[in-house]
Amino acid sequence: MSREQPEIERFESSAPQETRAIAAQIGRQLNPGDLIALQGNLGAGKTVIAQGLAHGLGVDENEVVRSPTFSLFNIHQGDRPLVHVDLYRIGDPDEVEALGLLDLLPDHVMAVEWFEQAHGLLGEPALVIEIDDVDDAPEKRSIKCSWYERRAKTARP
Repeated sequence: MSREQPEIERFESSAPQETRAIAAQIGRQLNPGDLIALQGNLGAGKTVIAQGLAHGLGVDENEVVRSPTFSLFNIHQGDRPLVHVDLYRIGDPDEVEALGLLDLLPDHVMAVEWFEQAHGLLGEPALVIEIDDVDDAPEKRSIKCSWYERRAKTARP
């Protein structure tokens, strides 16, 4: 069974602060149960996107959102909590299952770096965010959001 065509949004960013602001706008549209795939090359800015998502979800601006490369996932409490996952070091799909991420998903927004390492065990993402370098501009990024599922969003104060 193939998925429906996604709703596409595109953005350009000139600096990490701008990337965070774009991601914060996206985060304001998310609710617990939303699974987000973050795609991009190493160093493209997936963690910067996660930082913006966290702030858009109401995570305290002073809370540091770091890549969970070694811990594999971090939970950030906010108006709508975020589970930030990094599967870069995962070598076996059984490791993904052992993390218990599916138990967390119903009550959290989950943003997953290196989503393909989950080998389908997390299900289909509601949103895929692709971040790419822009040729000849080291700070510029192209951001493509593919929304496969947009549910009624929680009103944010």
